[in-house]
Amino acid sequence: MPTTTPTFRAPALGAVLLLAAIPAPAAVFFDLEDGALEERAARIVVGRITGAEAAPGHAIDYRVEVEATVRGNPLDELTLRLPGGVRDGLALVIPGTPRLRPDDRTLLFLRPGADSTFDLSHPFLGAFLIVPGDHGSEIAVRASDAHPLAGPWHGLRHDDGLDRDLASFVRWLTDRGRGDRRAPDYFLQPRPVAKSLRDDAAKWEPVVSSPEPEPYGCGDFGGHRIRWFDFEGGGSVGWRTHFSGQDGLPDGGISNLRVAIESWKTDPHSIIRLEYSGLTSADNGFAGTDGVNTLLFGDPRDQIPGTFENNGLLALGGAWFLCELREHRGDLFHPIIEADIVTQDGLENFLAASPHLRRAAEEIFAHELGHTLGFAHTPEPQALMFAFAHDDGRGAALDVDDLRGAFDLYGNSGLPPPPEAPEDLEATGVFATAVMLEWVDTSTVESNFRLERRHGEGDFAPIVAIAADRDSFLDPTVDPETAYGYRIRAQNAAGASEYSGEVTLTTAADSRPEAPSNLRAAPLSSRIIRLTWQDNATDETSFALAVLNRTTSTWVEIPFAVPPDTTSVRVVELHPGVDYTFRVRARNAYGTSGPSNSASATTYVDDNGCVAGENELCLLGGRFRARVSFSDPAIGGGVMNAAAIPSTDQTGMFWFFGPENVELVVKMIDGRDANGHFWVFYGGITDLKFDLEIEDTVTGHTAVYQNSRGDICGNADVLAFPGTLTGDVGGPTARILPKAVLPEEVPTNYVDAVGVHVGDEPLARANAVTPEPITGGDCVRGPDHLCLLDGRLRVEVGWIDRHGSGQEGEGRAVVLSEESGYFWFFAPENLEMVVKALDGRGVNGYLWFFFGVLTDLEYSITVTDTVTGKVRIYNNPPGSLCGVADILAFELEP
Repeated sequence: MPTTTPTFRAPALGAVLLLAAIPAPAAVFFDLEDGALEERAARIVVGRITGAEAAPGHAIDYRVEVEATVRGNPLDELTLRLPGGVRDGLALVIPGTPRLRPDDRTLLFLRPGADSTFDLSHPFLGAFLIVPGDHGSEIAVRASDAHPLAGPWHGLRHDDGLDRDLASFVRWLTDRGRGDRRAPDYFLQPRPVAKSLRDDAAKWEPVVSSPEPEPYGCGDFGGHRIRWFDFEGGGSVGWRTHFSGQDGLPDGGISNLRVAIESWKTDPHSIIRLEYSGLTSADNGFAGTDGVNTLLFGDPRDQIPGTFENNGLLALGGAWFLCELREHRGDLFHPIIEADIVTQDGLENFLAASPHLRRAAEEIFAHELGHTLGFAHTPEPQALMFAFAHDDGRGAALDVDDLRGAFDLYGNSGLPPPPEAPEDLEATGVFATAVMLEWVDTSTVESNFRLERRHGEGDFAPIVAIAADRDSFLDPTVDPETAYGYRIRAQNAAGASEYSGEVTLTTAADSRPEAPSNLRAAPLSSRIIRLTWQDNATDETSFALAVLNRTTSTWVEIPFAVPPDTTSVRVVELHPGVDYTFRVRARNAYGTSGPSNSASATTYVDDNGCVAGENELCLLGGRFRARVSFSDPAIGGGVMNAAAIPSTDQTGMFWFFGPENVELVVKMIDGRDANGHFWVFYGGITDLKFDLEIEDTVTGHTAVYQNSRGDICGNADVLAFPGTLTGDVGGPTARILPKAVLPEEVPTNYVDAVGVHVGDEPLARANAVTPEPITGGDCVRGPDHLCLLDGRLRVEVGWIDRHGSGQEGEGRAVVLSEESGYFWFFAPENLEMVVKALDGRGVNGYLWFFFGVLTDLEYSITVTDTVTGKVRIYNNPPGSLCGVADILAFELEP
């Protein structure tokens, strides 16, 4: 496609969510089987609690007299450390933490902890209480106050809530440790489920303090619920995210926490008012109060055992409250003064595998916020505060039971009547991947709406909770060419309405354009960055650019529609010495593609000596200026200047006769940390004589690399320029966005102009005339190969690092023109090889193939003529930097 260049300015136990097993190929799950506990535990013991005392990090150390050792070296006594407890009238509660008391007999699954203590190998499933059974037997019962329950949609085993015959259980664990992996044979018949403290319509459970003395509880002040008093009189509670951010989430989790906050604060029948208050460096977690309500990422203090891989805990949430009591509407409560949430290290593995990444994070964060508001787990499977993450796309969706809990603790008036059912639900396909739902809101007392969806004739499942007083919702999570049914009902703390009538539709075929790829960013001056990308679509009507706002960690779309078939733009009127990150999407009448990769570049500082021009590349923050001159005897032998094509801050290219015909690639690396020098690499796909001149604009030192006629080898000079100056190249990082955008017709001096430039590439020099067009081939462009000369030649590259790592892979292809392209191995901004094909029939009857390299790795290039089926393979041993000019690559019929 032509290259033009617009320019513009620019699942939970306690406070934990546990993920239940999902019968899907790529599903991440929490393994509930006892075998997982046995495999993780370094030590398994049967013992008796003999006492407890306060421990560092606001925890409790339980002294355990060991009666029997199932696994590990025998010990007479050990210390088990669990988070939480009370100290000097300040309590930390993490719902789900096992409650152990003196003389309790326990079965414990342990791992080594700090200070010669032990942690549970799983904080909430690794402890069992031993209680008397029938006929002198003993029973192992979960010690956690949140017994896991399996919802039918999970496809779970239904035995986790069952009690275990202790003798049979211990025998099974012992045999398993010896290698006998037989099926469990120790489960007892289910016990009756304990009735809630309230009526059946309100299953939610509050967090209640213990009346036992410190460090277990609040003593005489115990036995009461906890709540925030900050909401009274219109006040709010602010939450901050740790500046490290959550790996696996585009903005580090900020937007996901915002959605989770909104889910709790939008109920018109409660006074809950949570707010997002920005970033913080506070990282205490549960080690002690610090005055900040923090969402802390990646468990930096190892407060959650292990790492989430394919099973385990996702997050912990806990509240700090005072043992002193305050009155509210005739009842006494403990005031919550602070709260914290900690996500498990490795949570990004779960998010990456979830089919609903954004909503999965929102459900996790909203669930943990519920714990910090004073809510324990509910046995209601559809509730947000159910013990398991649903991970079915519903996100931060409060159900009736959650709304009832919010009303009971934070209601602002009398209990409202149940709402009336919505009417006249309609569904309209907007795009192939979006459906617009509209209905008539007939109620005045709803807290939210629950929208449910099913595939074809399958079962309905909740997909979202919608705020009160809404009458429409855009569902952007549907698949193309798929039949769906929808229904909706209104909800509040008193109950749910009847469902609306069902509506069905089949979505259209997906006609959105394919997403761009291989986005690169190259700084050109203190105020300009050039973006280039690969256009993979043939039906886009425009491209949309976005820049990352580093203050809010959100993408901000630049309000200018980049014309179709464009593959490069210049962003101008930026700020000196600032790091910018961009991405691009393709658009047409059917919607917007997914985003390209993101690409970053730092504008030069004001006093840099290099400004990119028609014949100059500026590299490494503008410190180095590169120029190329060449001569061609076929056109007189005079010296001419090559034209520059910036690619990234490290790399660029030069062309001699036309921008579609790249002749030379250059790369510079700051190698001062390795040997005190800046390094120069170049590779040619021309056998013409040329001079490459690189100048260090700081020191004035210049290096000239000469290539004699007929030579097609490159060079690697790791002693090119001594690193006489220290410090980061390119200036400091700031958080500033581009300014406005104007139409295309702007002055040529784009550095000082405000607007959009189209076509700022240098004018093409004369191109050689070729015979009639060759017959095109059936090569289809892909991420791992190039299609050159109208799809006739397919080019692919395999590489291997024999210098040490042994890593190997396929080159990733980037299109430059119908004649040329390049491959990168490790990152889009680091090109390794440029290839070119020319129609040489007018000279010798052959198609010609050239390549130049910037790598000394071993590689193999395979070129296939898709019309004749002939294949040419070019193998390169490690250590070589020479390219190839093969003017006999493919002979064509006359």
